[in-house]
Amino acid sequence: MMSKSLRLTLIAVIAMFGSYKLAIGADLYPTQYAEIIISHQRAVSALHANDLNAAKSFITGRDYIYRTREIRGEESWGELRYRAAKIIATAYEKGEDIPKDVLWLAFVSLFKAKEGLPDHPEIMLEYMHKAVAMLIADPQLLDNIDSKYVSTSFTEDELQKYAIWQYLSDGGEIDWKQKEKQKENYNDDYTIAGVNYRIWNIRFRKTLWNRGDVYLKGKEYVYNTVHQSLQPQIACVAQHKGWKLTLPDGYNFQDNYLDTGFNMSTCSLNE
Repeated sequence: MMSKSLRLTLIAVIAMFGSYKLAIGADLYPTQYAEIIISHQRAVSALHANDLNAAKSFITGRDYIYRTREIRGEESWGELRYRAAKIIATAYEKGEDIPKDVLWLAFVSLFKAKEGLPDHPEIMLEYMHKAVAMLIADPQLLDNIDSKYVSTSFTEDELQKYAIWQYLSDGGEIDWKQKEKQKENYNDDYTIAGVNYRIWNIRFRKTLWNRGDVYLKGKEYVYNTVHQSLQPQIACVAQHKGWKLTLPDGYNFQDNYLDTGFNMSTCSLNE
């Protein structure tokens, strides 16, 4: 049970940080409110000082665990995760001994942060190449990661994005205007963007050969992966880079971002 003195201390902290506004409803206790603010301030202070130990603790979730809400007007937890990942990756490049799970999380975080976009997608892809290579070399790598507090994860959605980014950057073609070909031309009735699932699966496996093809799974994977090409950021970068992506008639980059708007010059949401 929390002592009276600690409760009073936390209440004082709440008063001190009264100007902070969490992106929340009325669903937090005062102590939880204070814990989030304190955790955020500690993380900002340590990561802005390029504290490697703090970066390791942040990205593994072994510390700074109170991240359930954003604080309006302050760095987001995602921005802090990116900062922590950069500290770790930079230290590794300088020869620091970084635990494998920490390094893997840093690489995945840098991929998810889309570093290098819109002009240099190869930067984020290289991070993911390294992360997947580590996982293939050591399938038990993630066993020590606490999924409850860890700052990032390797999801099927990320693998799909990884595959479609690499496929398009390698010169692969997706034409959403292409009509479905006659079914008798295929061993499989299912097609997407005019191409049979079996063919898509072969293409993606070739794209990720020794880079994660062992994680590919059948038709649902193919369907979701091809559809990632309709994500505004991917479609926008494809236009910037001259990749072979033909969007369907009526495609609107702004449809999903009516509140903020989508910036075509940066391929990101408007600030």
